[in-house]
Amino acid sequence: MLFRSVLGRLAVQGALLTIPVAGLPALLAAQAVAPTGTVRGRVTDGATGRPLADVQLLVTGTRVGAVTNASGDFTLVGAPTGPRTVVLRRIGYQPVTRAVTVNAGGTTTLDVTLTVSAVNLSEVVVTGSAAPTEKRKVGTSIASLDSTMISRAQAVTVDQALQGKIAGAQISQNSGGPGGGGISVRLRGTNSFISGSDPLYIIDGVIVDNGSGQLADLGGRSNPQNRLADLNPQDIERVEVIRGAAAAALYGSRANNGVVQIFTKRGSIGKPRFSLNTRYGINELREQQPFNLYPFDVNGLPVSRFNYQDDIFRRSPSSEQNLTIEGGNDQTRYFISGNYADDQGILRSTSSQRTGARINLQQQLASNLVANVTSNFVTTNNQFQAFGEQNDYGIMGS
Repeated sequence: MLFRSVLGRLAVQGALLTIPVAGLPALLAAQAVAPTGTVRGRVTDGATGRPLADVQLLVTGTRVGAVTNASGDFTLVGAPTGPRTVVLRRIGYQPVTRAVTVNAGGTTTLDVTLTVSAVNLSEVVVTGSAAPTEKRKVGTSIASLDSTMISRAQAVTVDQALQGKIAGAQISQNSGGPGGGGISVRLRGTNSFISGSDPLYIIDGVIVDNGSGQLADLGGRSNPQNRLADLNPQDIERVEVIRGAAAAALYGSRANNGVVQIFTKRGSIGKPRFSLNTRYGINELREQQPFNLYPFDVNGLPVSRFNYQDDIFRRSPSSEQNLTIEGGNDQTRYFISGNYADDQGILRSTSSQRTGARINLQQQLASNLVANVTSNFVTTNNQFQAFGEQNDYGIMGS
């Protein structure tokens, strides 16, 4: 009786409150439940602004966690109230820690952007068989370049965007002609004096012939039939460069000089997103050739000398506009782009205009069947001048 009387009484603010012994378990259970709240938000890529899926979130000190969906959204249910710390992690991105205050019974919004990590432990590449493979398992040298690095290059053509970013690749510009100029790409050095040394180019699985030896000396480019100049760098998702003998094993003898695989964008899941990019620049001659303006010849007789470089060269503008629309859902994804580029050469008789449009559609027909439809329209208008690098003709040779 003495034990029951002690447990059956509870002091509340100096007053004596009598509670039946049978109600004590319910009272203790009510005191043990702490108030909680909800945290919702979206995780996006800091460089592109696209939503990131499969990002792991965890409230430190608890077991409350979540994973972002295809649209980058997440919901943390049952987070303890008060100041809390949320940790976000995803492979290929730097971990992020955010402080948030959780309100009891309420919803707190938390939007986070992640930055790509400089260290990739298990990078995935697509080989000639179109099967994703871990980069470290491929027995050859493969270098990859994503769309973020291509955009930073601010290049007019794809080959210019690769310059200085692929280890072991010799990419040089042979002339200052408009529309990209004469670009030569060498992945394994010079292997042939007849068939050429350019690598094999593959765009979305289609082999593009970028060689034209009979036209190599006719214009401002070392190869005026450079089809890569017709491809808009803003439409590229990634570029993979395969070097070594394994490139020939994947694509045959045409790949003896290496392979450059180009994959265009397919769109991402989410609401329609519009992007407009505009670029404007000025081109000018870096330095004029020195001329002999001495008013006498070798015999001491007066002679008139003229320097026509000011009449030949000019400061030329260049501009480019790109408009893209992308989006989709779990079944359908689309990417639509349009671009216009105008590059006036530093020679008054040279110029290059490019107008293009691209539509990429991806439809999930079945669990193991995906249909891809790609349509690309490009029209170019180029005016070149014979420079005479190898022959004694052209305005510069004269």
